[in-house]
Amino acid sequence: MAEVEEMNDQRMSRLERWKSELEHLNMQLHLGRAEAKEAFEKQKGELREWVDEAGEWMDDVKEDGAEKMTDAKRKLEELRVQAALGRADTIDALHEEQKELSQKMHDMKYSLEHAYQEVKEDAGDLSEDIGYKFEDLKTRFDMFWLHTSLGAMEAGDAWERRKKDISSDLHELKLKLEKGKDVAEDRWDNFSKEMTEAWRHFRGAFKS
Repeated sequence: MAEVEEMNDQRMSRLERWKSELEHLNMQLHLGRAEAKEAFEKQKGELREWVDEAGEWMDDVKEDGAEKMTDAKRKLEELRVQAALGRADTIDALHEEQKELSQKMHDMKYSLEHAYQEVKEDAGDLSEDIGYKFEDLKTRFDMFWLHTSLGAMEAGDAWERRKKDISSDLHELKLKLEKGKDVAEDRWDNFSKEMTEAWRHFRGAFKS
């Protein structure tokens, strides 16, 4: 009985995480120029918190796996420095900062994935949650990068067209997610895989 309740709690937690991220991305999608600049700075703060959390996780990996975390730790420090930069004064500077952040998060993603595969037996339960948070943050920063690279800060036509496509994709994800509330226990694994694949496809549009 306790095991069933735990599984239900995990399912609800996953659904709520997906729902929360959809709502955040939809809100971010419709930000104006001034709002977007403020939201970008706020997300830099969230990224710095993630860096601290990930650093603690890496430090806790057992000695046998610590040596295999060297590259991931180096990438993490590079990301820490980038996330600590002050506010950009111009649109061009903001675009460049977003580009650099997205690139360093891209590098961090692959280094972290490799490190996790090497030390997963010693990684601990926190590693999965860290990975989820990182994917969410990376998608948000990549959306900001796309936003400015298409001229969204100036309400460019290119961004307006792309925004419609993204809005449609988010709507499709929301429809899929709503079905999760009624998915039978024996169908949950399949549903979870379908949602994970749908998220992967959506995030593919923001690769940088």
